[in-house]
Amino acid sequence: MVKRRKGFSASHSKATSRRLQSATLGTHVPAQKRRQSGHVNADQVGFSNTRKNQRAARGVVQNVGNHPSINTGRGRVTHRQFAQETRRRARIRRIGFIAVALVLLLCVAGAVGGFTYYTSLDGKLSLKDSDAKTALTLPDENEPYYTVVFADVTDPTLASGEASYALALVRTDEQNQQVTLISIPTNVRVTLSDGEVHRIVDAYELSGDAALIKAVSSFTGVPISHYVKTDATGISRMVSELGDLTVQVNEEVDDPKAGADYIPAGSQTLGDAAILTLLRANNFQDALERMSQNQQTVLSAFSLALLDKDALSLCQFIDASDGAFGCDVSLPTVLSMAGSLRGMTEQNIYTATVPGYEVEQEGVTYYRASAETFSAMMELVKAGENPIVDEVPAAAAPDSFTLTVRNGASITGAAAQISESLTDRGFDVVDVGNTDTAVYTETLVIYKSDEFEAAAQSVTEALGLGRLVQDVSFYQFDSDVLLILGSDWKPAS
Repeated sequence: MVKRRKGFSASHSKATSRRLQSATLGTHVPAQKRRQSGHVNADQVGFSNTRKNQRAARGVVQNVGNHPSINTGRGRVTHRQFAQETRRRARIRRIGFIAVALVLLLCVAGAVGGFTYYTSLDGKLSLKDSDAKTALTLPDENEPYYTVVFADVTDPTLASGEASYALALVRTDEQNQQVTLISIPTNVRVTLSDGEVHRIVDAYELSGDAALIKAVSSFTGVPISHYVKTDATGISRMVSELGDLTVQVNEEVDDPKAGADYIPAGSQTLGDAAILTLLRANNFQDALERMSQNQQTVLSAFSLALLDKDALSLCQFIDASDGAFGCDVSLPTVLSMAGSLRGMTEQNIYTATVPGYEVEQEGVTYYRASAETFSAMMELVKAGENPIVDEVPAAAAPDSFTLTVRNGASITGAAAQISESLTDRGFDVVDVGNTDTAVYTETLVIYKSDEFEAAAQSVTEALGLGRLVQDVSFYQFDSDVLLILGSDWKPAS
């Protein structure tokens, strides 16, 4: 007799059959839930349609894919394998999240760092507490604009201790890559807002940057849109960062009051100290003209050196020069301007100096602009043309005033020789002689009132030298104009 297996009855067989028909798919159903119900979960698995759900409930499942990490020879995934796979996927998700977070963090850090860097460069470019912006006029879009460039090149350590400045008006045409640079002597005679006659630089010394900009605008008749300002320390720092500058020196420089450097004439490559000496030097025969030429060549060299840099190099220069110059525009505008002008050469830069002459009034030496010539020059500047014009002759005819000639340097026969020469040119010479003392090292042309300023200018133009002096009491003479020959006059050979 065959014995039944203990504990396995017909009811057990039926129950086992039902369990097989509703087989558990995988081991993802929690053990606690399986213990709570005798029914397994095949009929609870979600499929795409009702028919598939019904077939799954009956234990018919045809398309269940194996995970690639599981041995395909086995029909079931063990709890351990499932747990390992879950942990692996969790690690991948964590690593991915960390990677994305790091990328975002780097992007944010880069953006913040870039913003901070550019903000710091803007701060280094700014004019700090200057009031310049109150005097500036917005330029028309895509039109040429005017900039005032001002440099205080004074060196208090020099023996002279005198203030020394450089002033220029710059017209910039970005569309045509054309720049016009006009040197303005800082002692140009102007009338300021107080109604009094001053040197143009007095506007800065008395009231600041805005007053200087307004004075230049009034004098030149053009609106000023931008302002650039620097000093001796800034120029030295910029030259150090840019490297030595190559400039054309028209006359040798040997001026102890300007600096210790001796600079020969010709093309010279100069460091920061020599550049400052060149900008300050004024002991030339024709001082104002030479000073203007030197300032023009230095400013042109600076401009071309900066325009030779790409945007990143220019940012690095601004950062390294650390506030060497200030301007009214932001860093993006500076980069845009530089980009528009990049590729310029010396042929794209016109240069000129305000035409005129020096005159001394009440102990102050002014530069008096030749009105008609300067007006003609500014018309050429506005048109973007080369601003070189022929000097307009002085208004006073040689025979329209009387002239006294004095020899003030003990040059034998000087008064007689120059008197004869002037008479031949049509001047009315009424008196010839010597001064009481022969102490004059400079030729002076002296007049008593504004009425005879043009007459005195006629004399200086005829001689090719002489400084105008307006005087009403110190010099005694009965004619309209007095000429005192100094040792700077050389007799004709």
